Amino acid sequence: GVNGSAVNVVNLLLGAEKIRSGEMTIEELERAMFNNSEFILKH
Repeated sequence: GVNGSAVNVVNLLLGAEKIRSGEMTIEELERAMFNNSEFILKH
């Protein structure tokens, strides 16, 4: 639904910030997005 898409966009933006700041690698982000869309928000 629309909410799920919005959450994914927010997660991608947060993930991009984490990658830029060196907290997370692109591989970690991709795995997190694939496994659990809430992962990034929890970490």
